[in-house]
Amino acid sequence: MALTEKQERKIEAVLRYLHQYLEARFEQACRINPSMRRVRDDLMWHEMATVRQVLAEGKGFGPDKFVVVDILTSFDAVKKAAMWQPSDQHSIFSEIVSEAETEKQQAKMEGIGIRRIGDFYKAIDPSLEKAILLVQTWLWWDLGDAVDLTILDLQAERVAALRRAQMTPDLLAFYRLDMHNPTAELTGEDVVAFEVKRSRDMAQAFEGRRASEPGFQMIIKREATHSEALDSDALNLAQRLRAVEQIRRTNSVDPALRDHYAKIFQCSPEAVAADRVIAYEQEACAVVRSKMRSHADGEQALGEPYNFKLRQIELVRQKMARIEAAAKPKEG
Repeated sequence: MALTEKQERKIEAVLRYLHQYLEARFEQACRINPSMRRVRDDLMWHEMATVRQVLAEGKGFGPDKFVVVDILTSFDAVKKAAMWQPSDQHSIFSEIVSEAETEKQQAKMEGIGIRRIGDFYKAIDPSLEKAILLVQTWLWWDLGDAVDLTILDLQAERVAALRRAQMTPDLLAFYRLDMHNPTAELTGEDVVAFEVKRSRDMAQAFEGRRASEPGFQMIIKREATHSEALDSDALNLAQRLRAVEQIRRTNSVDPALRDHYAKIFQCSPEAVAADRVIAYEQEACAVVRSKMRSHADGEQALGEPYNFKLRQIELVRQKMARIEAAAKPKEG
């Protein structure tokens, strides 16, 4: 079905957060089994394209049809629960985790058969079939959090718009229904407070999930540490290249450097020839480049492991702070 610009924007926002999660999970998998790199880009693109299709499709609830991303980024608890429940006819589970075909596998929703950290590591085996199921499982684990981060972004926009808006009878009637209180005497402050509260509830739910998240579902990140050896080689290469460039430009060797090269060549300073220095420096540059390639191809030094989503609690708090700031009355 044709999507509006707003729906497209919501899909892109969800996918952006989901892509961050998937990249982090692949980094972790490749540290355990480097052979995963050969399928990483293609598999990631393929599975993300599948999620995009799922978010853009329509789901019928009674006589009405809704775009999946609209339901997921809404506060309609009933419809959202139906989509997250694998056994529900409206569920998106089988579309995301297409490898889990049997009812027995679907019954193992929590972990899709991966119930221990040991199972997680066994799944990162050269078996591509298991790797696909693993990637789809990651997406199922992470899609809800990506949606919640998107909702918090949308809430900041919504609260800011409400603060600027004129509270028309139609708008107040909409919120009476949303609050399940059709006779309430509402003001603009009530409406803004309502949106802030449900934003806060969502932020707290995100934090709460981190406390109860099983170890096998955690994203473990390790940041690359600074390589002083690589910096030293880069500086060395730059100095040698500058020396070659200067000699070629002047067709002579700087008198201040003649003694240095004379010691290397074991000759008198007067016998140091420009072409011999250039050949020496070019050979040295090749050696430095080889060392730098070794650094790049070798195992990169990494920092201490940390729980990526647990650290995102700070991001969620920042989003909540933006919502609360948008809710404050404008002075003047």
